[in-house]
Amino acid sequence: PVIPIIITEGAKKALAAISQEHPALSLFGVNCGVTDLGVKPELLPYVEGRHVTIAFDRDEKDTTKFKVFKATKKLGSKLTYHAKSKVFIASWDGKLGKGLDDLISKYPEEAECAIKNPRDFIRWKLDSYCDLESLISLRVNTPNLTSLSVPKDERFICLKSGKMTYKTELLAKLISEAITKGIPVLVFSHREQLVKALAKRFGLEYRTELTEDGKILGYCLCVDSAHPKAKPPLHGDGWEGCWVVFDECEQVFWHLLNSSTCQTNRPAILKTITEICNNADKIFLADADLTRVSIDYVNSLRDEPLTPWLVVNDYKRPKRKCYIFETKEELFTKVKECISKGEDLLIHTGGQVEKSTYGTINLELLILEAFPELLGKILRIDRETVSDPTHPAFGCMENLDQLLPNYRVAIASPTIETGVSIECNHFDGVFCFASGSQTVDAVGQTIERDRSDAPRYLWATDNGMWNGIGNKSSDPYSLLRNDKENKKLLGKLLGVDDFYFHEEEKKTLHRHTWSVMAARHNIGFKDYRSSVYAKLSEDFMLVDGTIESLQDIVQENKEAAKLSAKINHQKKCKKVANAVILDDLEYEKIKKKRAKTESERLSEKKTSLSKRYLTDEITPSLVDYDSDFAWYSKIRLHYFLMFPQYVKGRDMEAIKRLTKDTGFAFSPDINKSCLSGKIQVLEKFDLIQFFDAEKEWSNNILKEWHENVIKW
Repeated sequence: PVIPIIITEGAKKALAAISQEHPALSLFGVNCGVTDLGVKPELLPYVEGRHVTIAFDRDEKDTTKFKVFKATKKLGSKLTYHAKSKVFIASWDGKLGKGLDDLISKYPEEAECAIKNPRDFIRWKLDSYCDLESLISLRVNTPNLTSLSVPKDERFICLKSGKMTYKTELLAKLISEAITKGIPVLVFSHREQLVKALAKRFGLEYRTELTEDGKILGYCLCVDSAHPKAKPPLHGDGWEGCWVVFDECEQVFWHLLNSSTCQTNRPAILKTITEICNNADKIFLADADLTRVSIDYVNSLRDEPLTPWLVVNDYKRPKRKCYIFETKEELFTKVKECISKGEDLLIHTGGQVEKSTYGTINLELLILEAFPELLGKILRIDRETVSDPTHPAFGCMENLDQLLPNYRVAIASPTIETGVSIECNHFDGVFCFASGSQTVDAVGQTIERDRSDAPRYLWATDNGMWNGIGNKSSDPYSLLRNDKENKKLLGKLLGVDDFYFHEEEKKTLHRHTWSVMAARHNIGFKDYRSSVYAKLSEDFMLVDGTIESLQDIVQENKEAAKLSAKINHQKKCKKVANAVILDDLEYEKIKKKRAKTESERLSEKKTSLSKRYLTDEITPSLVDYDSDFAWYSKIRLHYFLMFPQYVKGRDMEAIKRLTKDTGFAFSPDINKSCLSGKIQVLEKFDLIQFFDAEKEWSNNILKEWHENVIKW
């Protein structure tokens, strides 16, 4: 079983692989290895628990290619779930040879590479959903897209082009032409600071600064505000003949379908976006990581799908060096070394809060402790500072190139992970602490915000911080099946099942798109470091940056950082506990404010805790506990397990909140928000017995309980 094996189609191909000393088995057809129940019994003993590489033909004909794809997917799935095999797919350019035997005969080195470097089955399957090859209208190889001529009669323009190839500038040029002709333009993004910067670059107004002209000629907004109750309201039926732009569309659509900030209004937002896409004269998608998923999603929103005019720009900048570090302490040691040499640094990090050892707040303090002469020369850019009128980073997204040269060190949270172009050539090095809070694609975007050739320095955690989306699967169908089962269970438990979108009737791909994107993120977070490395290797040469001689200093930095984070977190907890609790009117007013002082943020936080825990006694200890989100989830689940009679009423309130405007909700939102299913499972397994502190346990006592659990 430790010997890997190749599965091919046809004896000649298997013999060809064996001739190169690779054990191989032949099927007499691509569909002949499995039944509906699992792997065929004749094949099972050879593949069970084994490393298996599937090497079927690389057909050029689309219909045959699709049949082989379906057969490969079915065989791979059965091998994975029934035979417990570790499955891989051998891939090669079909132009070099249709079958493995052809490839071995004509290009033996390519064949050896395909066999020794197969693609992981799960990633291969996900990539197949994303493949753009059959849709490409034009391939170019240019460092500057602005000279691209877009045919006037094309209505669905899709741009896949790497970072720093002037996609946004091309869009700005096209939008300018539309404005000149009086054609209204709507630009959607997923971050407020980013969309403000886009508004400036596109010559359009931002949502909150709208004049009468903007209401006619269009404006820029976050998808969170794409609904009739936003200020200003957005109605999908009022934009006939408009142009619609989704810049960084992969992240925009993921935000649209999964973000907690869209959750309450998601049905209304999806309805508005659908109406606008139907009324649009032209739709533009642009992304360095554009996939077929986004193109198919937009077309599913339309009553009459459009043929995409897809441009793929193959241009890649010469690979630059990115130094990778085993631990975050080693990376911080490198930060201090570079500062001591007089270098100016841009530091990206995934966190902000004081509790985060290398979040923006703690990094700023650690650097100041080591280099007090940098007081006033460090710019912290995060969600708090860009919205604080008293901070120098307030509103900085629109003038970063003018502001950053005034500082020796800039420390940024994911506030500037996408859509921002830093072109001031000020920094000598760009650092990134990839702590696992961002998606893999977002890390790739983040490290490229600075457009210079300055060296990159990176640490990435082994596994992402997310608990996973849905049932944490990397298989879209598993996510969809689980979502459907949860929906069915909730309908039964709550006695209602008419509050979901009926997507089968609407033909939209909301859930399907969510499942594919969720599966991609789940697999990225499970194996975070290697996924980040694989992403970055497309544009960088990865070089080991570890310096063994500095390990003593690294350990000192580790202890100092942990102590600093602990002290800063304790200070923040005390500040929140000492803040003023707001009355309801003042609380709602501050919640809606975009520009907030520190005292306003502290009072808002304390008031929210007071409402969450129904007490005015907000102690530093309670603030500390609440800072770990999982703690609140646990005690809430514990409460409803002790008092299950209240869970139905609680879930019905959650459903009312999510369906308040349209009468419908997005099933992943309701399944995520409701607790009835979880409580039933915990009751079914009699978990409550373990809260009896007086009871003693042994293997014999637990045997009957264990047998009942494992049969499920």
